[in-house]
Amino acid sequence: MNMKTKGKEIGETIFILAYLLFLLIISIAFFQNKKYYFLIMSLTLAVGDAIHLIPRTIKNIKGDFKNSDFYLGFGNQASSITMSIFYLFLTYFFITFNEDLNSFFDSFMYMFNSFSLYNIVIYLVIIRIILCLLPQNNWYKKKSSQKWAIIRNIPFVVIGIISVILAFKNSLVYLGILILLSFLFYIPVVLFARKNKKIGMLMIPKTICYILIILYLFNRI
Repeated sequence: MNMKTKGKEIGETIFILAYLLFLLIISIAFFQNKKYYFLIMSLTLAVGDAIHLIPRTIKNIKGDFKNSDFYLGFGNQASSITMSIFYLFLTYFFITFNEDLNSFFDSFMYMFNSFSLYNIVIYLVIIRIILCLLPQNNWYKKKSSQKWAIIRNIPFVVIGIISVILAFKNSLVYLGILILLSFLFYIPVVLFARKNKKIGMLMIPKTICYILIILYLFNRI
């Protein structure tokens, strides 16, 4: 391993650890400020990304380890599912942003009694989770399926488009821009990272977008 590659992996490891530490600290802050809905959102993000990023960090430090392909693949699968759930919470927040919902019961009834974009998002999330669970993805092999990477991300991109529309509709322009940017960074990784590993570095600005989304929810809501 040359010095340039080693330096890249050290830098990536530092970023990963800083990101996970941020999620831990912001989750504690949400709890202390009794922002329990956003606490659940941040924990959903933290759990999925930890399952994904901790094996990657170990590989950066130690190189390939026993069953590394399984743990890395399982981490990618888990984070794909938890990210879908994160957007389920986020789009629900957008849809109910201007609604007069004074209790959990009101929110519950609103969700099931009104056919809205949120219902569509629920179906899309279910479809994406099912697609992520299918064995055709080859999650646990060194090279997962490019074809299925595209298939399982189609409903995810649609969820992203709906999220951007809802954010702008509720005058949450900053959040809409961050979501849009996160997908603009993510899509090239899905399409081209297997051919050019440098494109995978776009996951860093994508992650920064999520950091800024969580910070905005903490500071402004």
